[in-house]
Amino acid sequence: PHDLVPPGTRATAAWHTHGAGLPGYVNEFFSPADIGFSHYYGVDGYLGTPQGRMFEYILAEQMILPHQFLDPPRPQPIRQRGASGAGRYG
Repeated sequence: PHDLVPPGTRATAAWHTHGAGLPGYVNEFFSPADIGFSHYYGVDGYLGTPQGRMFEYILAEQMILPHQFLDPPRPQPIRQRGASGAGRYG
């Protein structure tokens, strides 16, 4: 991946996804080849799985961590004061 980053910079992580479950493959976790890729290129790894999970492989600690997605904040409606429009913007 180092030849895909701008000159003067370096890759610090790589990510990929696994496709739908195939017989004989464990698609919900990092494979030995995935871990080997991180070691070969010296980068952390991220993985998205067919069931919507995301994992991070931290190279320096040789540790795999699951990630949980948080719901983004939802916009709140603007409350208007009174029928006459008092308190509105403008």
